[in-house]
Amino acid sequence: VDYWGNPCGKFVDGETRVDFKKLKSKKLHGANVHIVQPTQSPDSNLMELQLMISGLRDSAHHITGVVPYDGYARQDRKSAPLEPISIVETARNLANTGVDDLVFMDLHVQQIIGIYKAIRPRLHVDHLYARPVILDWLLRQDLSKAIISSVDSGGAKWVESYWERTPVNGGNDVNFGIGYKNRKTPDDPGVVKLFGDFAGRNTYLVDDMVSTGGSSVAATDTALDEMGAATVDLIAIHPVIATLGVAERIANSRVRRFITTDSIPISDDARAILGSKLVEISVAALLAALIRRLDNNDGAGEGQGGLFELDTYRQDIITLPGNDRRRQVAKTTALVQ
Repeated sequence: VDYWGNPCGKFVDGETRVDFKKLKSKKLHGANVHIVQPTQSPDSNLMELQLMISGLRDSAHHITGVVPYDGYARQDRKSAPLEPISIVETARNLANTGVDDLVFMDLHVQQIIGIYKAIRPRLHVDHLYARPVILDWLLRQDLSKAIISSVDSGGAKWVESYWERTPVNGGNDVNFGIGYKNRKTPDDPGVVKLFGDFAGRNTYLVDDMVSTGGSSVAATDTALDEMGAATVDLIAIHPVIATLGVAERIANSRVRRFITTDSIPISDDARAILGSKLVEISVAALLAALIRRLDNNDGAGEGQGGLFELDTYRQDIITLPGNDRRRQVAKTTALVQ
């Protein structure tokens, strides 16, 4: 496995420039290339991803775009006249670059996969979940009196998948809650209501991302002030954290801990602001497991169901980084990040 680094830069006028020659790799022609690129910030990172794929198209044998976070996934519907469904346009651009496989993690809605398949029916798309990584952390906590709740109604089914995997043993007494929010604009936290037995319980609010932090902080206040929760921990898969003000909002809130993954890099400034509240869990082993399966044609195109469960993660996947470095890979592979 050859790790290339970052071939992207900028021209003086701000245009994105991709130059693989500066990486001085001799393993490009005929390689299986995996480009790891969350599209956050959406515009610049999406353009970089498209240009990297385009630049490799004539030389690489097979190109996989590994996109831990899709920056336009929230714009998946028309909510007002003359408003574009932006994910359709960005999906069309990405799917038509010539990429062979796409890997996403915790898309805003699963139906987005159908958009890519409609644009290119033979495009292989995998949708991973960070659930086993989060569960591995969650089940190591004291769940003797806990409740897992969504922040809004859209996340209810999602939260249920966590809740139903918390076994009722060892004194665990985990409740299931549902959140509801009514807001006028995407960045308006609106009014958050919670439904469930929160009284005296340690609350885990689960959401797919934190962008402005408004809804999460509002749900925290509701849980503590109106529902009588003992503590509130916020679990968000994608730490979008649109501005440093968002980090300050979480740091100054009554959220006990902010648990998130490394699907998007968190800036040093945001880390400093969040301080001890930040708990970052890596999804690297999960992504590495899928990359290895795709590279070895191990179940590619037949679903990756085994990667979704905690038992597989603990027994096989979490040990991959050390094992893979020692094993010889028969075919030339290139990894771009």
